Amino acid sequence: MSGTPLTGSSVAGTSAGVVDGTIDEVAETADSSPAHAATSKANAATAERLCRTKTSVTTPSPNRTALPEPSPQPGEPSGAETQTRPRRHKWAGWGWFRDNVGVIRTRLCEVLGIEHPVALGGMPTVYNTPTLTAAVSEAGGIGIMGCTSLDPGEIGDVASEVRDRTERPFGLNALLFLEDKAGYAAMLAAAPGLISLSWPRKDQDVGAWVEEAHDVGSKVSFMAADVEDAVRGAEAGADVIVAQGTEGGGHVGWMGLSVLLPMVVDAVTPVPVVAAGGIADGRGLAAALAYGADGVLLGTRFLATDESGLHPNHKQAIVHSDGHDTVLTEIPDIISGTVWPGAMSRVKRNRLIDRWAGQEWGLRQNLAEAAEGAQDARRAGDPEEAPLFFGQDAGLIDDLPRAADIVVRIVTEAEEIINHHLPPLAADE
Repeated sequence: MSGTPLTGSSVAGTSAGVVDGTIDEVAETADSSPAHAATSKANAATAERLCRTKTSVTTPSPNRTALPEPSPQPGEPSGAETQTRPRRHKWAGWGWFRDNVGVIRTRLCEVLGIEHPVALGGMPTVYNTPTLTAAVSEAGGIGIMGCTSLDPGEIGDVASEVRDRTERPFGLNALLFLEDKAGYAAMLAAAPGLISLSWPRKDQDVGAWVEEAHDVGSKVSFMAADVEDAVRGAEAGADVIVAQGTEGGGHVGWMGLSVLLPMVVDAVTPVPVVAAGGIADGRGLAAALAYGADGVLLGTRFLATDESGLHPNHKQAIVHSDGHDTVLTEIPDIISGTVWPGAMSRVKRNRLIDRWAGQEWGLRQNLAEAAEGAQDARRAGDPEEAPLFFGQDAGLIDDLPRAADIVVRIVTEAEEIINHHLPPLAADE
């Protein structure tokens, strides 16, 4: 017998108490036999997590229509230019899903005032653009713009450009270890809906940064690659904790998301947690919700979009990746001359990385030449001689759509899994 779709008041046919009531309501409906007693205990544990995360899913009309064949999006290469693997999803574009998408509401949506629990990682302007940030926000998620490479005046200009493109909430990201007080003051002056903080040194007072953001009316997210830092962010007053797994691209820690995420959820509850690292589709969102998260944050998936600032050749490197061609290394940070506290860089393993792997001492001896060559390669779009920051989830990416399509696609796929794929597994015979 098929189960009832998960909505704001039901989970696989159980009473409303599973989501909004008490655990006892679930246990009381169980059979008194030993087998059912064990099942009831497991169901009660699941219900407790659902009560804590307060995640709800509402669905569109049940009269769904078959997806039409996909058509290339504006600015998207087609055919062999775009893909090396068959597309796994038939994509109808924004128009169809705008009218058919379900709505997954979590505490992240409530805290940030957004429609969908999907966030763009706060990547710097080398990769991100105000157009990309605004597109994610306008689609109902929240776009976050990295401010690392910007001076104070540029930060104000970027924030204004995002606001010109959307009236919805967006975020600005600061790397705490850089201690850029002038840049942070410019971020606070822009008063975005969200200030995103990450990678503090051990001796920094995170609470002071959080308090300043709260004083201008901004919510605060804090990214952590381990449980200790997650607790540190929560105790500092962050409104949202981002648990970042090592699968992600760019600067990451060492623990995989499937282990880190539930540990962080348990450690910082009731603060909402967002999952980051290795997520590229609705399956990742559905899994994150099952682990107790309230949303997802994506970087690599949004780099491979029409609006991203990544060079077209580097976008194609993501599309062509099988997910096995990345490596954790310090080489890009040696080249840039920036020491990150406790982070490694996940990048594509290319000629640049292979040349210096195990020869980091030699790289330091030839730093000026190597840095100039890497910069030239990045501008020229050379995927073999520039550091290419992307995650293992590149293996899940085979197209270059618009950012809005990604947001809605992820939510729609997750809603389909939650409402239609999972309930039959828990249905009574």
